[in-house]
Amino acid sequence: MMRLYKIIPLISLTFLLIFQNSINTGCTKPQDIPAVDTIIITPPPPPVNNDTVSLVRKLDELTSLYPGYGINKERSFSFYYDAQKRLTSVGIKVYPLYVTDTFTTRLEYIGNSKFPYRIIMPAINVFSPPSYDTTWFFYAANGKLQKDSSYERWLGGPEREPFYRIYSYPDSNTAKIDWYWIPAVSANLTLMRRDTVKFNATGRLDFIKAVYLNDPIRADGAYAKAEAFTFSQIVNPLSKLNISGTPYALIYTEVKKELL
Repeated sequence: MMRLYKIIPLISLTFLLIFQNSINTGCTKPQDIPAVDTIIITPPPPPVNNDTVSLVRKLDELTSLYPGYGINKERSFSFYYDAQKRLTSVGIKVYPLYVTDTFTTRLEYIGNSKFPYRIIMPAINVFSPPSYDTTWFFYAANGKLQKDSSYERWLGGPEREPFYRIYSYPDSNTAKIDWYWIPAVSANLTLMRRDTVKFNATGRLDFIKAVYLNDPIRADGAYAKAEAFTFSQIVNPLSKLNISGTPYALIYTEVKKELL
């Protein structure tokens, strides 16, 4: 009881000091009030750029057979990432009449590497169950892609034939890609196509040319070219993915199918 008796006055004294300080603060003489109030207008925040996307989660592909027919959903892609924001899998939903309507692409990495060393991709076919092709990627010490290799069906049939691309960089703004695959079943690997991709001083795509050599479908020396690009302010969300930078698909086979 003696200890309680000593604590009570201490508590009372503490509250008294707090209360007194509050009274003194409230009774301080106010400063002179200016004749005209100064109104501070806070500027609005800068507009949000809705086209700047760091990680795209879903993409719907819409198609129309001809004008006036209407727009139909062709495919839906769902993107999944790891803690390092690397794309690890892509779920693919196909809406037209397919034997199978759901597919999955897997991307695998070594250690903390930003780019995949292997991608397992579905071969999407209308009339047969899905099969999967594996593409391996090989990089130089500076991280630039040097080669990728895969197997693919021969003209949609059951045969699997090797296929690969060799990458070279004549200068800091140019990449050349040599495509090797087979002109006929059981034939030897042959240089079938050579791409040249150039970027301008700002790092934007400026020129693409594909020259076809020893191609069973196109005449020798035939080529396709795209240049003089005009860019808008819209950012393609796929350009943020760590597998972007090539003019062809890395999500589903055939691996020769372009994105452009």
